[in-house]
Amino acid sequence: MFLTGEDGIFVADLQDDLNFTSIQSTDRPNYMTYDSVEKKLYWGDRGTKRVYRADDDGGNREEVTSGNDNDPRGVAIAELSRILYIAYDGAKKITTVDIGQGSAFPGNEANFVTGLTDGPLSLEMDEEQG
Repeated sequence: MFLTGEDGIFVADLQDDLNFTSIQSTDRPNYMTYDSVEKKLYWGDRGTKRVYRADDDGGNREEVTSGNDNDPRGVAIAELSRILYIAYDGAKKITTVDIGQGSAFPGNEANFVTGLTDGPLSLEMDEEQG
């Protein structure tokens, strides 16, 4: 189990009394998702306004997006198509980044949905039902 808190990202083994330990992350992580294909965590950071990824122990951290003026909120992965979706509340849009094998990071974001009436705060993917 992974969770974000005021002081970082924490991990606990569900079979081991839920003893949470801190893993290396960034200053202000939030809105996290897990990629079960590559065993990577993805999260947004409110301070740097970037999305990062790292191994599930916090190692091999990479910037997935370049910094911008928008605070990344929700992040979700379409594991079959290897696309990361990022919700931006203030910009009222959702962007995508290719996270497939061989993708360079930080990746180029493409607008997926823009001009939303309200800013999205959370995302979840269902590739089977669309």
